[in-house]
Amino acid sequence: MNPPIVLLNRGDVQLYASAKAVEIHVELIDVLNGEYEVYDSTGSLLNFGVGTTPRWWGESQIIKLTPSPPELVHPLELRLALLGFFIHNPNLGEAHESLFNCSLSELIDKVKKKVGVSDGQGRYTRD
Repeated sequence: MNPPIVLLNRGDVQLYASAKAVEIHVELIDVLNGEYEVYDSTGSLLNFGVGTTPRWWGESQIIKLTPSPPELVHPLELRLALLGFFIHNPNLGEAHESLFNCSLSELIDKVKKKVGVSDGQGRYTRD
C-alpha cells in the first residue's frame, strides 16, 4: 500500500498517512454498511476486513485494511472521484479547467494541500 491512503465517502475525500490511521479512524458500523471506497495513492483498491482480537473482557471486533489483487488497480476511477471532489467543492479555490490536466499524483497533492493528511487521531499535516 502506497500512502497516502484515500478514503471516499459519498463525494467526500479524506487522506490518511497509513492504513493503520484509517483503521483507527473509521467506524465499524460504516465499514459493515459499505460506506467507503478506499484506494492507495496509485489507485489500487483496498478492502476492509473485520476480525476479532482478544481483550480482557472478551473478544472485540477490529477493522483491518488489506490490498486487493493486483488486477484491481483503478487510477482512472480514483482520479475521477478526486476531480468530482474539487468540482463539488468550489470553495477549495481550484480552477476546474486546470484540474483536468492533472495526473493522479498531482490531484492527490492538491487534496493534501487543501484538506491535509490525517494520522487517524485528529492531527493533520499539509506538506
